[in-house]
Amino acid sequence: MDTGRWTGMEATRTAGKPEPIRPRGVSSRLPLLLFVAIAAALYMGYQYLTESELVRTAEAFVRQDPEIRGAVGEVRSCRLWFPFKIDFPEEAPQLDITLLVEGAKADTKARVTLKLEGTRWRIVAASYEDGKGMVRPLLKKAKPATPKAEAVLPSVPPPAVKPQEKDKADSKISEAAEELEKGYRFLRGHDYDQAIVSYERVIRLAPDIPDGYAGRGRAYTAKGFDKQAMADLLKAVKLRPDDVGAWRILGFLQGKNNRFDECIVSLSRAIELGPDHGWTFYNRSRCYFKKGDRIRAAGDAQKSCRLGIGESCKLYDQLKSGT
Repeated sequence: MDTGRWTGMEATRTAGKPEPIRPRGVSSRLPLLLFVAIAAALYMGYQYLTESELVRTAEAFVRQDPEIRGAVGEVRSCRLWFPFKIDFPEEAPQLDITLLVEGAKADTKARVTLKLEGTRWRIVAASYEDGKGMVRPLLKKAKPATPKAEAVLPSVPPPAVKPQEKDKADSKISEAAEELEKGYRFLRGHDYDQAIVSYERVIRLAPDIPDGYAGRGRAYTAKGFDKQAMADLLKAVKLRPDDVGAWRILGFLQGKNNRFDECIVSLSRAIELGPDHGWTFYNRSRCYFKKGDRIRAAGDAQKSCRLGIGESCKLYDQLKSGT
């Protein structure tokens, strides 16, 4: 047998046998390309969601939730995490996202579901994982009120003042306060005419506030309009009986106008409210003296002298000597 010939024929048959075609290099790169494409799509989706209004809405909700704060402490970081998905139930887009929450005491994951209603996204469900891995809801559903529960609720009376009327009243009080400040500045600057104008505005805006009458009474006193001043000061002490300054000026004016009984009453009230004012004792001493009550006049003059009023010391010496 010709061995060389047989070997050549076998080689020829083997060379003519068809072999499967294998593209070079494709089998090793295709999975990598698919992975890169998927990763790029996920990254782009992540970036888009991270910068979107709906994720910011969810983050703000989680950051401010008291239960989250109680579980993790102060929230230091709250960012979008995986998984997240979007559905279209009943043709209304709904997004389920996961947020990684890092707090001062612990970390957790929160899940928030948002639904598109019109042009705005609204949070319809939310939950988080507690320290034991249990999922706890963050949105509590309100229980509907039962007829029995409504029956035992007390009836609420209608407000005594309508909101519009209350706003007007608040506006008037605010304007009156500004005029009071102006009147006080005019009074200290000895511009009594402008002070009277300001205090008159106060009285028109807030007739039940005693400061308007007390301020205008002081301005009238400085201008020498005793009658108008006494009328205003009487109104002031009626509205505010503990206004020691108004009582002192009123008593002084009453004594000046020979209304000695009224002077003694007013100044006695002022002494009850402020017993360490030397001029009040001096003026009451003068009223007692004008009435002929030298004993009480001397007593008040002595007290006024001890409080540093020199005129009272002279008056006390005169009363004591009988001159």
